[in-house]
Amino acid sequence: MNHLFQLKNLSAILLIAMCSYSANGFAETQGKKKTKVAQQQTVKEDYGNTVTLVTSGSGSNEDEATRNALRNAIEQAFGTFVSSNTTVVNDELVSDAIASVSSGNVLGYEQISCFDTNDGCVVSVKAVVSIGGLVSFAQNKGMETELAGNTFLQNKRLAKLNKENEMKALTNLVDQLFIFLSQAYDYTVDVGQPSGDGVYSVLVTINATPNNNMNSFWDIIDKTLSSLSMSPSESQNYQSLGMKTYQYCYGPEFERFKIDTKQNLVGTKSRYILRTNIGRVAYGRVLTDKETEFNLLQMIENVEKMGKYCYEIYDNIGTVITPTIEEGANKVGRSIDGFKLGPVGDAKTFSIVLMPTGNGGARFNIPSNARLNSFQLIYQEDQLSKLQKVSVRPHGIQFSK
Repeated sequence: MNHLFQLKNLSAILLIAMCSYSANGFAETQGKKKTKVAQQQTVKEDYGNTVTLVTSGSGSNEDEATRNALRNAIEQAFGTFVSSNTTVVNDELVSDAIASVSSGNVLGYEQISCFDTNDGCVVSVKAVVSIGGLVSFAQNKGMETELAGNTFLQNKRLAKLNKENEMKALTNLVDQLFIFLSQAYDYTVDVGQPSGDGVYSVLVTINATPNNNMNSFWDIIDKTLSSLSMSPSESQNYQSLGMKTYQYCYGPEFERFKIDTKQNLVGTKSRYILRTNIGRVAYGRVLTDKETEFNLLQMIENVEKMGKYCYEIYDNIGTVITPTIEEGANKVGRSIDGFKLGPVGDAKTFSIVLMPTGNGGARFNIPSNARLNSFQLIYQEDQLSKLQKVSVRPHGIQFSK
């Protein structure tokens, strides 16, 4: 998997980051969604004097993860409006700022999501940070601040920060969606009758059915995008600075996302105005174009697709076969599905292939006319005589090494 870390495009890097939840992490992580709501209440942003940021943080528990999420918000605001000196941003000053949340640097926040992971907890928050509070705090520490006095330049900085924060929040969103992979589908297996003479093939078909956890999958998408969404007036201010905005709608069933070209879209659940072109949908299919900056819609489709393969097939004689992701075109004889991901014109192909991971047991074959998640287990006669059961169990999909 090391070669994938060398990829320059954001989408491929994200795909690697997503796989940090694979293997044992998927099997052991339950991804339990917290229902606790943060006690701090978000206040309305005072345009030009405050900034609202969506950030995530991890920690050994919820409180530590929340503190780290707020720290990330302060660091982003501090680095934009006060000092871009990374030594200062990462030094005692910002630590002091976190410790003095109640004194005015973070005016309020609300929790977007909270998940248990194999390593602790991940929290996302929407925080309102006082720009003036950070400037005063820095000046009291004897620092020379870099805050532009010109209102136009300050607003440009604010617009740039919001854009960068939105991209980071989208990255974090995709990472969080992978927590749901091993629990969003229920798996059953259909096993056919053996056929052959001396060497026998058994047709195996895996059925992946979305369960109630898929509702949480879409809820976290809706809540994150709603937190990032601008109001119409904010969108106008943003456009007045020469920045583009993009309107999306979240609707039911297969038309989950549409670029909002109408004022009244029937069946719309939520409406978002974003700073980032996250892709477009036409005729129920996610498309990309030269203006797509972050292929969120395509990534969501791929996350859903990968979730269907978070399983292992095993039998009682040592056969274990695990779907695995490989970079490259479809592998003849092993590929059961695939997808493309990456910037337009430079998208990389990934194949979902079957990998034998057990100690001996049956071989497998994928007939040319087999449907997805359907393949043949190949048994010798002595193996077949010992065969009692073929089963399926959840297992996190991962990249081959």
